[in-house]
Amino acid sequence: MSEKGYLVASFSSAESIEADVIISHAAKVSRRTRTRDILLTLLSYLLAVGMIATARAEYPITDNTRALDAAKLMLAAEARGDRRILEELLAPDYLRISHAGEVETRSDILGPLLGVGASEATRLADHADVALSEVAFEETKDGVIIIALQHSARTRYGNERDASLRVTFMLEKRQGRWVVLLTHYTPLAQAGS
Repeated sequence: MSEKGYLVASFSSAESIEADVIISHAAKVSRRTRTRDILLTLLSYLLAVGMIATARAEYPITDNTRALDAAKLMLAAEARGDRRILEELLAPDYLRISHAGEVETRSDILGPLLGVGASEATRLADHADVALSEVAFEETKDGVIIIALQHSARTRYGNERDASLRVTFMLEKRQGRWVVLLTHYTPLAQAGS
């Protein structure tokens, strides 16, 4: 009997053991996925209610830092291809403007995640492994604009220049939660340009 309670029937004991190992591995992966989903939900909740803030001590816990946390959570969810978190964080009218000027809507981003595979998740992770610095906040009537320098551990197209971008997030508070309206990536000017 496997962990899921199914009897593994086969013609030889070697095949039976192999099938049992496969089923056992699938059960472990399923438990890891459930645990990850529970932890992400808990993190989202704690960020939303302000019980935890950014790990950097230079930002006091304010509404602006909660908005920054939402933007960082969005970047992390994009990197993982986590549709559920992105659905919560992206406004229905969300737009993302790439460093090349390409405009993507919320549905362009979420659509491929319906049956996400590794190659599709990689395509969405253009801005994974990032750190934000030089963060500036500008409050608006209904929300906040966050401008930051984004450093990536990756270099795209083998070009170091693409590793850092200026990123602008526009967020709005709706029903007590921060949602992202716009993400705009701008390439940095090269020295001597």
